[in-house]
Amino acid sequence: MAWSDRRLTRRSFVGAGLVGLGASVLLQACGGAAPPTAAPAAAATAVPAKPTTAAAVPTKPSEAAKPAEATKPATAPAPTGAPTAAAPAQKPAAGAAMRALWVSQPALIKNLETYTQTKFGPKNGGATMSIEAAPPEEFPQKVLSSVAAGTPPDIIRNVNIEYFAQFASNGILLAIDDLIKRDNYKSYLDTFLPGTVEAFVFKGKQYGAPIGAHPSSFYLFYNKSALDKKNIKLTNLGWKWADYVDTAKALSDAANKVFGSWIRANLEGYVVGVRAMGGDILDETGTKSQISSEPAKRFWKLMDEMINVHKASPQPSDVADWKPPFAAQKIMMANDNGYRESFLRDMVKDFQFDTFVIPNEGSGPRGALVADAATIAAKSKNVDLAWEWNKGVLTKEEGILRVQNAQYIPLPTQEALLAKEALVSPQYEFYVRQWIDKPPRSAPIPANGRATEMYTALQKGFEPAWLRTKPLDAVVAEVDQAIQAILGKSPA
Repeated sequence: MAWSDRRLTRRSFVGAGLVGLGASVLLQACGGAAPPTAAPAAAATAVPAKPTTAAAVPTKPSEAAKPAEATKPATAPAPTGAPTAAAPAQKPAAGAAMRALWVSQPALIKNLETYTQTKFGPKNGGATMSIEAAPPEEFPQKVLSSVAAGTPPDIIRNVNIEYFAQFASNGILLAIDDLIKRDNYKSYLDTFLPGTVEAFVFKGKQYGAPIGAHPSSFYLFYNKSALDKKNIKLTNLGWKWADYVDTAKALSDAANKVFGSWIRANLEGYVVGVRAMGGDILDETGTKSQISSEPAKRFWKLMDEMINVHKASPQPSDVADWKPPFAAQKIMMANDNGYRESFLRDMVKDFQFDTFVIPNEGSGPRGALVADAATIAAKSKNVDLAWEWNKGVLTKEEGILRVQNAQYIPLPTQEALLAKEALVSPQYEFYVRQWIDKPPRSAPIPANGRATEMYTALQKGFEPAWLRTKPLDAVVAEVDQAIQAILGKSPA
């Protein structure tokens, strides 16, 4: 299902007729699908070879200043057209019952419920947080319906590349700048990796802080046993796309339907791939499409040749999830988010797998930052209590527990990422150190906030090219025009 291109406006959100924003295409890009309930903490099946140009181990940062205790919680003001600021703190009623709206992520939700019941509640007069989950395609509508019905949640899960900008621009989210200043919390937020906190800034206002983040799909999972048999070693971080193609071709076996590679053909895969050619999806202003730029064209051509000429990659529409065929040794290499290794540790039984990075022929760092936040609803009646809940979730200790127990993306502070108990495998440590060494820029967001429309056009638009129902050049031109038309619309 594709996301609707109908505009989310203040009128449509407040009125009886609510706008549907959703389908799974964007939420699934960040792992919105339900993960298993637990991740083993044991080491992975293979220890990665040391890259010849591997990054130096970052030094441990100094202990972050602990934020001052918040003054006692308050009731939030109703939103206006301008960003909503926090009210002066007031004492909450004992045992306040709060509510969060979240996408279906059972293991993560269980983790957040445990935190609420065992740590947050006892410290806050028995306060509770009921977490209501919805399938990805229903989640945006559930948020809008709840707010319009006068029963707003206190917490709304948000991802920077999804509907965050639209929710913020329509007064659905609370700007937390005053809360950060009041509690001297900026000193802690300053310890987060570059770009992660900024991912939730909209028009100069801060609307959240990332409970988890990742640098997206530049990590390469590969069948080490198969490469060893071919005497292929992935050790040179400076390898080129031509090397990648040769490796994939060498690992392919058309007669047995074995593909040397799987290239992530969705919004994150496209952004990361084009950046790895030295380009981007949008210009720096977020107002001009770069889909037809020369670096972008090189990546589109690479994908087309891998799928349709070399037969070294499967049709994207034939592989909904690369992990099962990888575990069955039908896909030899796949680029995805580094935290996926926790799933492979459970799935891979008959061979050794390892991690590396895709080639990068651009001047910038690999990847595109994607982040999750537990944003506070503008109409929450428990603003300060919701903020206290948020701060607890943002601690190093809770971040580590999410990595260990929920197979969730990590809290993006160097202290949490490099904590011994968080480095659950050699592959995971490789992933973390690559990220810390060269943090990527955030995934591009249109200046008018229409991220959902743009990424849907990008993802769906290229399908005819890979299926070869239309010439690649024609598809590139069509997608470029479609995205430029979206960028030319009024603000979301």
